[in-house]
Parts: sequence; structure tokens; C-alpha cells
Amino acid sequence: MEIVQETQLTDTKHFFSSDGELAKVIPGYQPRAAQLEMAEAIAHAIEANQHLIAEAGTGTGKTFAYLVPAILSGKKSHYFDRHQKSSGSTV
Repeated sequence: MEIVQETQLTDTKHFFSSDGELAKVIPGYQPRAAQLEMAEAIAHAIEANQHLIAEAGTGTGKTFAYLVPAILSGKKSHYFDRHQKSSGSTV
């Protein structure tokens, strides 16, 4: 496992912890094991440049589970690069 990936996974774990960033801004936030598991799988997929299909039930916290690892990765989507070049717009 690369150092970058370990750092991202550590950051992801902390973000979803009881004293992490979500807990600081969401009153009554409680860590969810399924949410962290999904976020870690997404972080692995991003780091390995792989596709991932994830299914999770209601109340898992899918939105943050997808967004947090994507933001922490610091990577941009190739979709936005192609779209920006073809349309001349900025994102």
C-alpha cells in the first residue's frame, strides 16, 4: 500500500469518526460502520484507478461515503477535462 493511499484512508477514517469533521458540523452525528466501509472501498478504487459498483441501504450515508474520498483524493474527473475542452467552459 502506498503512503498516499494510507494517508487518504487515515483521513477518511478520521472524517467519519465520532470526533471527525462530520461530527463537528452535524448535530447528533453518529459514525456508521457501513458508511466507513463504503468510503474506504471508494478510496481504494480511486487510488487504484478502478471502477466500483457499491450498493447500500437507506440510512447508510451514501452521499458522504462517495463524496469524502473523492474530495480527499484531490483528483479531477477526466469527464470534466473533456467537457471543458470541448465546450470552452470552466468548472
